[in-house]
Amino acid sequence: MIAVCATWFGLGAFQSAASISIIAFATEQGMKQMTGFVFACFSFSSLVGALLYGAKNWTIPLWKRFYFCLLVVNLGIGTFMFARNLWAIMAIYLVIGICQAPTWINGNQLMLHLVPPIRFTEGMAWLSAMNSIGSSAGSAVAGQFIDRYGSQGGFGVVTTLALTSLAIAFVGFRQIRNSTEEPILTELPA
Repeated sequence: MIAVCATWFGLGAFQSAASISIIAFATEQGMKQMTGFVFACFSFSSLVGALLYGAKNWTIPLWKRFYFCLLVVNLGIGTFMFARNLWAIMAIYLVIGICQAPTWINGNQLMLHLVPPIRFTEGMAWLSAMNSIGSSAGSAVAGQFIDRYGSQGGFGVVTTLALTSLAIAFVGFRQIRNSTEEPILTELPA
């Protein structure tokens, strides 16, 4: 559970850092008015990902789905620093957005496997709190780097946070894999 919560801290951190870095990047390119469209593309592809993911009866173990989606999102966002224009970032967002909602779904399902049923609500509270705290921290750190080095400084922070979050997720690999080998969702008593 600690690795998942720390991963969620990192997820919140690099996603909020990415948002302000994209705004800085668009401003530098004279395209600030297009940032809403870029974020809408990410939201739309995340919606499509949620619909597709929720419509399937999965036989692949949860741990494999979790790590695949996490890899796509983390490594995809890490490539922003190589983008030369806002359209490239939008294209990356469209691709990785498909895995955004499934990443969240998988993380929530992990809590069903990693904490006793009586502590599920507490586990979910920890997950949400860590993500919110990470989001605040990511914006604060990226903001400092953007002020000093421009959008590329912000994207450097994004890449560092994304890779760190991914590394932390793999620290808990054995426990996550062992607790979620079966794709069946754990049932909670009503």
